[in-house]
Amino acid sequence: MKNRGVFQVLKKGDIYKIFYIEKGETLVEYPNEFAFYEEGTKYIKDHKEELDKVVTDTKEEERKRIEKEEEERKAKEAAERAKKEEKEKKKQEKKVKKEKNKEERKKKREETREKIKDVWSNGWVKFTSGFLVAAMLLTGGHFLGKGISKAIKDNKSNKPTSSQTGSTNPTESTEPTISIKNDVETTITYEEIYNTESFEKMVAEFAKPYVDNKVSLTTEDLLKFASIVNIDRLVEENPEFAKELFGTQTAEEYLNDAAKTIGMTQAYNRNMWKKNKNTDNFIWISKAIPEGDSQKEKMVELEGYVIKIAKAAADKNEEEVNKLTYKLIESLTLTEGSLNALDDGVEFGAQLYFALINNSIAGNYLKQEYRDYFETRSSSEQNASNIFTVYNKCINNGKVRTK
Repeated sequence: MKNRGVFQVLKKGDIYKIFYIEKGETLVEYPNEFAFYEEGTKYIKDHKEELDKVVTDTKEEERKRIEKEEEERKAKEAAERAKKEEKEKKKQEKKVKKEKNKEERKKKREETREKIKDVWSNGWVKFTSGFLVAAMLLTGGHFLGKGISKAIKDNKSNKPTSSQTGSTNPTESTEPTISIKNDVETTITYEEIYNTESFEKMVAEFAKPYVDNKVSLTTEDLLKFASIVNIDRLVEENPEFAKELFGTQTAEEYLNDAAKTIGMTQAYNRNMWKKNKNTDNFIWISKAIPEGDSQKEKMVELEGYVIKIAKAAADKNEEEVNKLTYKLIESLTLTEGSLNALDDGVEFGAQLYFALINNSIAGNYLKQEYRDYFETRSSSEQNASNIFTVYNKCINNGKVRTK
């Protein structure tokens, strides 16, 4: 490689140094230092070949560096391109699968609607056709002949096979799993647990304790409550079903109907507390959130606090009541708190526990600042506003991203 630049002696501070300059750019600054200009020029004359070799080696190193960077850039671009193509391929496969499942569910619903057409026309019960299908599936087809209360009650001894597994104890953590061959477990996606069939089955299970305990709520009220609690996930994972659920009323009317479940559940649990001074027979709304959703885990954790605070209150242990309450409030308010990030719908449902602790279970023991805190958290004004926004976007525009 022939070097076409020049060697120059330039003053740098109080000394002279040799520089190699090519096309107006300094490529090499040599380490040699000279007291006089003439010494530098003489060194260039006597060591031209040595100085030239340094330039050649420097250029070669720069060439290799550029080539390496170019190879790394091309490799990175190729990897990103392959990743993008794979992502697009999976997206298309997912879309095809979703459309296929949609058609199958539509066909199944049409078949079921034909079977129940005469019952529906007589106005025997008023709730969405989708939920009616779920109830029939859950009770093995005996729903219409027996009536919902008896059908669900009889079904307790012969629970339907479900792909979802998990604890029903509100104090235990839940683990999202799906059973497949050879007892192997794999993670369930939100799209799977919020598909129409899974959601309908979950709501039917959620309704059981209300029916068994003759709580004055219709199945439609309970469906609306579960839909609002899960509204953030539903509009994201199953927007068509969400639009079907929410498209029958204004947001205000729908939310008012959903709120009936909060009032009646709070009243039922309050009566159980007054009667037994324990939470053994409480109805837990965490069952209104599908297994596998992290929001269910948060609701179960909140219910665990209710149980612990109730036990301390039953023991008349004022210090323990306030200690547990302080831990709960920290978990709800601190940035790193495990209950800090509740979805608006979940927060809407959680109001009943805040009111229950404040007005029934621990009311006689709580510090005033804790009572004030729960009083504020029992108000749904901000949550309602956010829910209205999601609700209206859903019924007007279809799918919306909420997070």
